[in-house]
Amino acid sequence: MLFKFIQAVNSQCKTRTDLETFWAGCFSDPIVRDAVDELLLVEEKWDQFLQTVDTFMDKTLYSKNQVVGVDEIASLALVNTTDNTSSTMKQLINNQPSVVVFLRHFA
Repeated sequence: MLFKFIQAVNSQCKTRTDLETFWAGCFSDPIVRDAVDELLLVEEKWDQFLQTVDTFMDKTLYSKNQVVGVDEIASLALVNTTDNTSSTMKQLINNQPSVVVFLRHFA
């Protein structure tokens, strides 16, 4: 049942409103209800995490009048999630010309 539900969601839902309307019609199924509850919980935790990151970035890295430049980016602390080692952007790019894209989230 859950697999058919996911297939239907992928084919019929293009917006959040479409998704909410779709799952409302299937909410009597406990599997769907549990999946929706889990999705909403993960979404809430992700939003809280992003708010924490935004607050940290606003308070610690930049003031309202500061122009962001190479020094700020070079000193940005990074953590490798594979082995939990820390480094800076400067160490990572090794003073080589680089293009770096920061993805905040995929919403």
